[in-house]
Amino acid sequence: MKYTREKGVIAIDTNTPSIHSAIAEVSKTRELLIHQTISLHNLLGLSKNIKAHQE
Repeated sequence: MKYTREKGVIAIDTNTPSIHSAIAEVSKTRELLIHQTISLHNLLGLSKNIKAHQE
């Protein structure tokens, strides 16, 4: 398998101190297509087993 930027890229930022993750999709012409921040606050205090089953 060969990875290229021919069709664009998807980036994932896991910025743990801010307790969120972010995702962005960029087109092959370097235009930002989508971006989203995902809060991880709902996972604080849960056990590892329960975290694995959260949607």
